[in-house]
Amino acid sequence: MSTEKKDTTGQGSGEIHAMTEALVNVFRDAKQKEAVISITGSDDKTLDNLIKAAAAYLIIHQFKLEYPGDNELAKSQNLYRELKSLFGDTIGDSIKIQEKAMAFYTAMFDMLLKTPAIKVPEKRRGLIDGLEGDLIEILRTFPEYYFFDFLESVIEFTSITKKLGKQVKKVAGEGVKEAFSFSLYRKAIIEFLRIHKLKDLELLYQPIKKLGKAAYDQNIENMPLSRRGMDAFFAANQFRNEIIKIFQEANSAGESLEAIAKKIHEKIIDRLRATAELSSNDVLYYLQYLLGMKFTRLVELLKSYGIQDLTLVGTALTTDYTKLEYRFSEKGIEKADIEKLLKFEGNMTAIVQVSLDDFKRDQKSRGFSKERYEKTTIQSMIQDHLSDVDNPALAFIANDMRLSKQELVDLLLLEVNVKEIIKDAGIKSMNTLLVILKLQRFIDSITEEIFISMLSKLTRQVARIMEFFLLLGKAKKDMLENIAEVRRSSRVKPRDLLRFQDGFTGLIMDLQDNVAYILNKEDPYDVNAFIHGKLCELTYEAALKEIKEGNSPVYFGVVSHPIVLDDLEVVSNISALDLFFRCQLKKAKP
Repeated sequence: MSTEKKDTTGQGSGEIHAMTEALVNVFRDAKQKEAVISITGSDDKTLDNLIKAAAAYLIIHQFKLEYPGDNELAKSQNLYRELKSLFGDTIGDSIKIQEKAMAFYTAMFDMLLKTPAIKVPEKRRGLIDGLEGDLIEILRTFPEYYFFDFLESVIEFTSITKKLGKQVKKVAGEGVKEAFSFSLYRKAIIEFLRIHKLKDLELLYQPIKKLGKAAYDQNIENMPLSRRGMDAFFAANQFRNEIIKIFQEANSAGESLEAIAKKIHEKIIDRLRATAELSSNDVLYYLQYLLGMKFTRLVELLKSYGIQDLTLVGTALTTDYTKLEYRFSEKGIEKADIEKLLKFEGNMTAIVQVSLDDFKRDQKSRGFSKERYEKTTIQSMIQDHLSDVDNPALAFIANDMRLSKQELVDLLLLEVNVKEIIKDAGIKSMNTLLVILKLQRFIDSITEEIFISMLSKLTRQVARIMEFFLLLGKAKKDMLENIAEVRRSSRVKPRDLLRFQDGFTGLIMDLQDNVAYILNKEDPYDVNAFIHGKLCELTYEAALKEIKEGNSPVYFGVVSHPIVLDDLEVVSNISALDLFFRCQLKKAKP
């Protein structure tokens, strides 16, 4: 399930999608979640800290990348600290981007639902102008990758998606050089806009205008046609605004993930009940747009939860289930007991009666006298069991239903008690109760999915960082294997050595470009320290110290001096050669 449009852009596919999924799945597993919390130590358990700790956990435990530390916990904690120091409040920034995207949708609904027809053109122009302003503001005040996150939230780039898919296939066999999927996506968008680099948008109006119009036209086309559908679409959009607010407040206050999920669950219950006061159809419309799926798919989803009679959905939602729970508790009926009844679809007595009729036919076919079985009823079976009297009918039915005799009697008595409670509560039938209970399951499920879906959107930057760590890990592996192979060879020609050196220097220059982008830094010392640390298994701080204070191997021992990067570009052949030589020396040490 998805709470919004499907993720169809390049950065949402492949590695990034896999990384966001891996990040949020950590919090579904109790043991992994506990491990993540231990990594944060005494730090506040903000969403941002927890997500960075989850990234560190996955990089060390699942992907098995090497990092300084005496054990896996120490390695994870050291890496977590590096992520914190280098990447700021990624969740907070992502929330701001989502808030801007949702504000665009709110403005669009305001235009469609509240604006007189004569003023729509003016409102439309203002809406597009506002979107263009947001694009420029994000470009100027946020790291570039958030600009692409905003685009993804308001536009589906179908043509770019297809083109990117071809690019990914094309470079799949070319090794590490073009393995960073977000880099490919960035280049595809820049090519789509026909500019040289994203910063050009600050000076060029036409590409920004093109994006604004594309977002408006596409979203207008996707709007429902009916007024009822529009109202439901608007309500679902408002709900997503509230979800964003819950995440924003939770990140600031350091609230737990459980607290966030609970608040979302309460919001969903409130909104569905309010909608159910109108009709079951309004509930279905609301759910359709909240979950971002076609009506037929929603019906299939509800049926997969056993909700067949959709006309009962409204009644089920407007029933105060907390009062029912209180009455059940008074009778000693627990949730697990109700779950057992659900297996028999509220027809336990009817199913037992069918089996009892089978027993009587069986007895008749065996030639037993009518007196032996004719007067046997469900009530007499229960009474005999409670009086420790052996009743062959009870044994027959229990075996037929694959239950013990005690389980069968307990379920029959449970159904009697439940029917009494729902009658007092004004619920007409067990069928309605079943819909109520199944809707509880359904709401629990969509709460988790809405929570996970939004969390996934907010973890894209951390997912990009994780992907890049894996890219660096692969670069390191390839480099060390090739260095080892060259060292083993006794007949390597000088020109082959030079070609080998140039190849990896070029790879490191590509890494420099992407590191500068992912770190949002233009300082060569920061960029090279990050790469050096990953290639030589050093913390960022230790790598930075070596770069600034250690003797550089590019001077070939002629002079002992640190490399001077102050006058070099971030992407530099000289600094890349320095990093390559450092990696060689690391490999040469025993």
